[in-house]
Amino acid sequence: MKNLNIISENQNALYKRNEIKATVEAEITPNNIEVKKMLVKKYSSQPKSIVINGIYGGFGSNEFKINANIYETAEDRKKIEPFSKKELEAEKQAKAAEEEAKKAAETPAPVVEAAPVEEKQVEEVKEEVKEEKKVEEKTE
Repeated sequence: MKNLNIISENQNALYKRNEIKATVEAEITPNNIEVKKMLVKKYSSQPKSIVINGIYGGFGSNEFKINANIYETAEDRKKIEPFSKKELEAEKQAKAAEEEAKKAAETPAPVVEAAPVEEKQVEEVKEEVKEEKKVEEKTE
């Protein structure tokens, strides 16, 4: 995609949004993500606050018309326009991951209890250490 040319920009105070009509020159039809990136750069807004209403092209033309709404905040967008299924699923997954991280942080690490050691085992280990010391003394 080459450049974004704004045809008209209407400030809608009731809905707290800018209604944008623009054109883009491209070899193939641009997808919503590419158009959102261009609008984010141009208007310095959040991607969640932008809604692409349509990308229209004519047969054999490299110029595509774009209709978009840019809301002041993502909350304003939620009040007026519903999220798509993909956006809702992504939001659910993000919340689930966040909850799992909180649960993991809240739960204490499992306490591992040592197995009871018998006195015989302790004495055997002490004897082995004594024998190793004797061997080291003899080698020196």
